[in-house]
Amino acid sequence: MWYQFHVEDRARGIGRLNEIFEDYQARGIEDRLPQDFAVFCRETNGKSATFYFAPGAGLLAAECGALACEPPGIDGLELLTGSDAVWATFADAPAPPSKPLPPAPVRLPAQRVGYWRY
Repeated sequence: MWYQFHVEDRARGIGRLNEIFEDYQARGIEDRLPQDFAVFCRETNGKSATFYFAPGAGLLAAECGALACEPPGIDGLELLTGSDAVWATFADAPAPPSKPLPPAPVRLPAQRVGYWRY
């Protein structure tokens, strides 16, 4: 089951995700995340955004107050954290090629990061 939550301020949403990840690191949960763990983001108007949680990110989705939803289409999605292999689970297109992005203000676990590698 997929989950989503919408925020009016993308940076605030990412800040909340970072707080949860820091807690995961402190509790050792980060090392036990499933292979299909992934979080995606789609900006909706330049500032607000919708975050999508793959089925393996259900625990994180629950902590963010996300609601169940249909799997999103890949158009405009950005992989924030998780394996690039999760792209293959989308029915509407093949996996997009990996591309380097400039450093982002997101501090997510290095082994779970999609495009951003620290």
